[in-house]
Amino acid sequence: MTGERRRLRFRRFATRLERALDGGGAVRRRRRPGVCAALDRCGLSAYYVPAEYGGELTDYTELHQALRMVARRDPGVALAHGRTFHAVAPVWVSDDAVAAHRVGRLVVGGTRIASSLAVPGMGPEPHTGVSAYPVVGGYRVDGEEWVGDDLAPGSYVSLLSRTSPVATPRAHSLLLLRPDSLPGRGGPSGSRRLAFCDTRVGADALVGGEGRGAEIVLKARQLGWAAGSALPLGAAEHALRERLAGSRPPQTRRFAEAYADLLLCEALSLVAVRSVHLLPGELSVTSAVVGLLVPELTGAAALAEDAHLCREVLAAQFRSLVRGHRSPHDHRPQLDRLFGAAEAVVPFAPERIGLFSRHGSAVLGTLPLSVRRLRHLARAAPEFGVAAGHAERLLEVTDTLHQRLPGPAVTGDPGLGRGYALCFAGAVCAGLWLGGGPAVGDGPDGLWRDGLWLEACLTRVLAHLGVRPPSGADGALFDRLATVMIRQYEDGRPFSLLPFPMAEGEPR
Repeated sequence: MTGERRRLRFRRFATRLERALDGGGAVRRRRRPGVCAALDRCGLSAYYVPAEYGGELTDYTELHQALRMVARRDPGVALAHGRTFHAVAPVWVSDDAVAAHRVGRLVVGGTRIASSLAVPGMGPEPHTGVSAYPVVGGYRVDGEEWVGDDLAPGSYVSLLSRTSPVATPRAHSLLLLRPDSLPGRGGPSGSRRLAFCDTRVGADALVGGEGRGAEIVLKARQLGWAAGSALPLGAAEHALRERLAGSRPPQTRRFAEAYADLLLCEALSLVAVRSVHLLPGELSVTSAVVGLLVPELTGAAALAEDAHLCREVLAAQFRSLVRGHRSPHDHRPQLDRLFGAAEAVVPFAPERIGLFSRHGSAVLGTLPLSVRRLRHLARAAPEFGVAAGHAERLLEVTDTLHQRLPGPAVTGDPGLGRGYALCFAGAVCAGLWLGGGPAVGDGPDGLWRDGLWLEACLTRVLAHLGVRPPSGADGALFDRLATVMIRQYEDGRPFSLLPFPMAEGEPR
């Protein structure tokens, strides 16, 4: 399928999705299971499944846009429906084609799949309450585990289970099973708690091979953090619109800062989902930055359940990040396509995802060149002077931060991970504005003109880092940004840097 046909197909799907969300009435007046069923009928579940396994997923930016559309209308519905993607993502990176085809058919057919809340950390072994020791013909499952969704009849659950009594990183495996078909006490206990006692499951319940459970789940978390950033983005837009509706006249500066944070997180999320295709070898860094920063800056604390793990993932890579930052940049890939917001992506290659980035972060490594390019622009056009100055200050902060990273006990300082993530986000904004501008033009309502959104986002990055401009120096900037925000709000258009293929209309 050509790129243009693919884009047309997604636009048609986006229209169906918008109609499903409307459903003849406000989403908030309908029961959540009914809305989720309507989303299934319009084809959202198919976007959780790669095309090679029977679904529609060929571009993770499309999945991100679809989830954001839902979260913009009703964050709770987006979270409930999107849990299936988080549960099945491990299958797509498991290199288990048989399991992938089987799961793909289930999900496209509307079957709900939940996952256990056991999260593998960066330590020697995960924490899980379920064991699944091998027996003749399969596994004997014992223990209790909480899952991240209510289990309707016919649902499946993916469980990270201990399959070896020896405490090693390869002592756990991933099982996919159907609780309501299990004998004895293997069914759901309560709303979300599963209790197993000498429960037998077949060998086909294993996904990806014995001992690979923690590795598979950690790799899949990278996809979840990247694509799942759509949920806090949509939830933040939903909340900001409600605040605007209840404030007359609007509190311009306060709301404009929240809008700038939303645009900052959108830029970061866009580069993250494009990195799934274009820079998968560094997704362990990029996705952890997104998983840590986007829920915080959008105020979606309820969606930040993996924040501690994101900090662990970043801290485990501090030394390689410092080496990559200090070394020559000739090993870094060309990132023009990554920052080219309108550029097509290459097919996703799950085998290229790793638990660690070998060469640090190519994305943050673009900041020095971005600073030089912005300086050059500012010499010819003074209106870019403030943005160029902010980028220079950010580069100074970034260099200072990297001098601290290899110090003793740095993994115990959560502020370092957050600081690194903010520097990364600033580099993303500069790279995206410089790389995406020619294709986007002035963008929605002139956001790209004269570096408006770039200056606003860099101002916010520095503020979050504790670097604030002189009092009142950025008042005119946020007045201009507020004008764009209010225009988009009154027209019922998404709060976005890009003209995404979303149907217009005020969120319900």
